[in-house]
Amino acid sequence: MLKWLAAAIIFGLLLAWAKIDFSYSFAEAGVVGLCYVMFFGVGVGSFTWYLRRHSRAAQGIGVFALVTVLISWGISIPISRWQMSESQLIGNRVVEAMASYRERVGRAPSRLSELVPGYLDNVPDTALGLTRRVPFSYSPDAFGGPSLSFPAPGWLNCTRSIDRGWVCAD
Repeated sequence: MLKWLAAAIIFGLLLAWAKIDFSYSFAEAGVVGLCYVMFFGVGVGSFTWYLRRHSRAAQGIGVFALVTVLISWGISIPISRWQMSESQLIGNRVVEAMASYRERVGRAPSRLSELVPGYLDNVPDTALGLTRRVPFSYSPDAFGGPSLSFPAPGWLNCTRSIDRGWVCAD
């Protein structure tokens, strides 16, 4: 049983990493979601088999699959929430720099690099992704003024303009 539990911890960590780092596009989120469905289905199916046949292997597989999902959710959900919150805070600083630029120059910057070094030290990335960069997207000609956006888990896109707060929608 300890081998199943150790394997579940390893797979749970891997699945959490995949969810945190690679669930920002339709294909990536789909693969991660399919893994969750698979692990959950195998866990429930194995426990059903264990209850009918009292198979120790089915019990071990069920524990492995369900603990994998629980560990992954327990790690990835709070980290994803922190990433979203931190990305919005970083984005707020960028939007403040955009507003200052527009006030001083009379127009919005055509790209974020125009804010460096006068308004920002560098063009920051979001707090999303653990092993890869997830940059902000900038649209100088968006409806309602220039806007900043970033991809969010669950196929969402979070957008903010100088005059409007963050809106996360699909």
